[in-house]
Amino acid sequence: MNGYKEGLDEASSHRWFLAGLTALAIWLSMSYSIQQIMLPVTSKEMFGSNTLIGIALGCYSAGAIAASVFIGRIGAKKIGLVAFIGLSFYGFVPLALAYGESKYLILLAYFIGGIGIEAFNIPWFTAIQREVPESLIGRVTSFDFLVSYGVAPITLAIFPYAIDIFGSDYVLYFAGLITIFSSLIALLVPGAITLRDPKKKFKMNLA
Repeated sequence: MNGYKEGLDEASSHRWFLAGLTALAIWLSMSYSIQQIMLPVTSKEMFGSNTLIGIALGCYSAGAIAASVFIGRIGAKKIGLVAFIGLSFYGFVPLALAYGESKYLILLAYFIGGIGIEAFNIPWFTAIQREVPESLIGRVTSFDFLVSYGVAPITLAIFPYAIDIFGSDYVLYFAGLITIFSSLIALLVPGAITLRDPKKKFKMNLA
């Protein structure tokens, strides 16, 4: 239990980490979760099969590979700016699914989403390795995955009811827009633009 508290205390001392974790949790619980529900539905409507699922995920992977190749060429001074803007790109996936009239638009959105997620992931995990003491990296990373991936099953259970009440388009638009805005708003947090702690380290009192 003491080990968990140490990891929580360390995580809470980095404002850029808290901002990123919040944006990640919103991405996973909103855009990522809703596309898991709606992409198969859209594929069935357009092709009468699961064809679109495979092609869309292939486009996502191609975007992620492209980003991983070029992200190393970007200067580290404002790498957080690139990371959070990249994370916001995934909001275009549910927006494209909501529009739903062009398979090419959907595939483009998945390609851009793949670029964006990898443009976030590489700087994010690099920053954790750099800013967190080596002895606490495992605990902070565990806290990261516990929170961000822990919320996704909750919204996966809620979304079908929300779709029944509000309709799929409204839910998709909401998920996409909140992903975009939460990622960009995170840039207002001190240290987020560089993914580095400001000179005066922040400490949240969790007692």
